[in-house]
Amino acid sequence: MNKNTHLLIAVRRPEVVRPQAPGLTAQDRRTGKWIGILAFGFFLFSGSVFSQTVTLSGRVTDSKDQPLEAATVSLLRSADSALVKAELSDAAGRFAFSQIKPGAYRVAVTLLGFEKTVGPEVQAPEADRTYELPPLRLSESAAALQEVTVAAKKPFVEKRPDRLIVNVESSVTAAGSSTLEVLERSPGIVVDQNDNISLRGKSGVIVMLDGKPSVLSGADLANFLRGLPANSIERIEIITNPSAKYDAAGNAGIIDIRTKKDQKLGLRVS
Repeated sequence: MNKNTHLLIAVRRPEVVRPQAPGLTAQDRRTGKWIGILAFGFFLFSGSVFSQTVTLSGRVTDSKDQPLEAATVSLLRSADSALVKAELSDAAGRFAFSQIKPGAYRVAVTLLGFEKTVGPEVQAPEADRTYELPPLRLSESAAALQEVTVAAKKPFVEKRPDRLIVNVESSVTAAGSSTLEVLERSPGIVVDQNDNISLRGKSGVIVMLDGKPSVLSGADLANFLRGLPANSIERIEIITNPSAKYDAAGNAGIIDIRTKKDQKLGLRVS
């Protein structure tokens, strides 16, 4: 062989065999992929089911079509007249019930000095829709016309300059209910499917017991309120615009649960 001749030697690289997960075949991997897709689809479906709610809105006026402010507007289930939610009318007489399940309802309105009015049945079958109710007109009560002073029972919802008062003690709807259920029916309060409590659409609400902040939150707080009978509560104070004396963290609002004087509850406070 000539000394200028070069030898080319082809060296074959060893084949790399990637280890397979023990016990998993190609069929197993395809099955796992479909399970993941189905689980994701179920997640989307369940989310859409929980989000299927309606909004019911309307207006409260007197017999002369003038708006009435601070009227207690109660949303009642048509089938059994059970209280679903309560709101107060604003300065324009407007009210709205949001995040309500589709169904059949009636609306009852009360205001001191006026006769109680119950509207006709409202059918709200379609989700993700706002239903505008016919105007609810109140007539002045005979007692008011005759200038007769009577000892009136406390309304379920009472408006004060700096807060709303839910008089749980004077409400027949509180019988057999938990405190969490009363909160769900109270004006501006929403308890979502994960037990998060919001006020006027804002999260981070401070929940207090007899004026002292609770250290419980989330599911722990919801479980406590779920196990707390409403008949042990005197009233619930809802403060949407806390004053400077409250912690800045409570700027989303404060819910102060006031118990009856003879109650001794085990909720921890800070």
